[in-house]
Amino acid sequence: MASITGFRGDTFNIGFSVTTGSPGAPVDLSGASVYFTMKERLGDSDANATVKKRTPAVSGVTITSSGEGTISVNLPTGESYNFKTGPYYYGLQVKTVDNSVYTTTTGRLHVKAAVGLQADVIPTTG
Repeated sequence: MASITGFRGDTFNIGFSVTTGSPGAPVDLSGASVYFTMKERLGDSDANATVKKRTPAVSGVTITSSGEGTISVNLPTGESYNFKTGPYYYGLQVKTVDNSVYTTTTGRLHVKAAVGLQADVIPTTG
């Protein structure tokens, strides 16, 4: 399990490398779909997940290099501002062109309270 720590209200750009075997050859992600899910509790349903993102990039998940098996997940400031402080569980799944699904990475994402938030990053209502 990989651990990530960040501050509430910050932009999270999380990089992942998808590998297989030993010594960890990169997985070719050409044509693959990638899914990122973050939950407060492991038992939470996917429908109640705090974050659900997938490729294409406009949804927050980008395959940065198909041949090198690298992925970037973006959680923007306006989204992370609404996170509760504390630990979350996350998982990254890849669906290949032959419709095989693999959970490639799981871990904990720890959200810490920020000392101060700039007024222009706090989401407005109304």
